Amino acid sequence: MTSAKGGKGTGTVPTKSDKGGKGGPDLLSAGQLMQSVIQKNPALLIDAIKDVADAVQEWQVVKEQEATKREDIRARRDVALEKLRQQGQIMEQFLARSFDKQDRATQGLLDLLDKALEREAPDVLAPLLGALVSTVKASPLGDLMTLDKRMEDGEFTLKLGGKK
Repeated sequence: MTSAKGGKGTGTVPTKSDKGGKGGPDLLSAGQLMQSVIQKNPALLIDAIKDVADAVQEWQVVKEQEATKREDIRARRDVALEKLRQQGQIMEQFLARSFDKQDRATQGLLDLLDKALEREAPDVLAPLLGALVSTVKASPLGDLMTLDKRMEDGEFTLKLGGKK
């Protein structure tokens, strides 16, 4: 037998030239090599089959685990999206009501201001103008930020209907 480098006696890989063929490092086919090794040590075949079976079994377990993880991720995604959708609806309703409330308050103050001007009551004008400025300065967006923070902290309870 010759080695891959062509020396005699070190003999790990037989070549065609060992059987009288010409040329250098033409190796036997993998099948012939395996058959040669198996004939010398059949336990290697059994070990190889066990290794392949173990690898297939491990692959199936990992595949199932990863499928379960993907399902869990999808479920958490769906829950998070639904929560965001609901929070968006709450904020939208909150803003609509808050701006309506501010609009009514502003309109009421403007009506009172018109009446004070009609009655020529200058002593009422200064407090009405101060209230109007305060109402206009107060933005529902600040309340929205407070609402958003409370929803994040879990301190939020939605009360439908009813009065304060």
